[in-house]
Amino acid sequence: MKPLLIIKAGSTYPDIARQFGDFEDWIGECLDLPLSEMITVDARSTELFPDPKAISGIVITGSHEMVTDQNAWMIRLSGWLKELRTNSVPMLGICFGHQLLAHTFGGRIDYNARGSEIGTYEVCMTQDGISDPLLNGLPDRFFVQQSHDQEVRILPSGVILLLKNDHTPNQAFFLSPSVWAVQFHPEFSQEIMRAIIEMEAAELRAKGKNPEDLPPYIAGTPFSRQIFQNFLQYCISSR
Repeated sequence: MKPLLIIKAGSTYPDIARQFGDFEDWIGECLDLPLSEMITVDARSTELFPDPKAISGIVITGSHEMVTDQNAWMIRLSGWLKELRTNSVPMLGICFGHQLLAHTFGGRIDYNARGSEIGTYEVCMTQDGISDPLLNGLPDRFFVQQSHDQEVRILPSGVILLLKNDHTPNQAFFLSPSVWAVQFHPEFSQEIMRAIIEMEAAELRAKGKNPEDLPPYIAGTPFSRQIFQNFLQYCISSR
């Protein structure tokens, strides 16, 4: 198998990274691939991305930065992602990656009018989601870990909506031939989600949320983590 590429779009908080590792570590654990079959590239500092023919697929991580800032590295990455789609390279965007893919292909990103979505939330499949390979074997409704302020307000043309909930209607989408994106964090464990809430306690209070009310509702999300294995199987079979 050609190596799978993890595009690092940001880092978690330093204290959390020291205890649990960073985004790419959690994704690698969920993929259960040996290090020799994964490559990590930091999009914020590189100007040269791998040849699309040399990789089996890519996963784009989350970030504390906002897609609406349109920093130079985001514009550079978006240009390369368009090339990837032309080459039919499978892509999976997570949170920031979800929003960046939507923006890249013509969607609109903005702050969620309902406020931040942080903690464990339920999402439900659309009719199209039931038959999508990324969600193969998952129940019609399942819980996911969330941590975002912005959302995909308008989906790109031609996108198929796969998952939704009341707080953020566009939770996951598919764009032919092989682009998937999820607003939530399937790589977050229950412990990581709790640590993030504790780290953001002051910010949450400033937004009118009581962090003490959130941890009791933080649950494990084994179904959402299955998304990585489904994506990996697609990459293996298609490349």
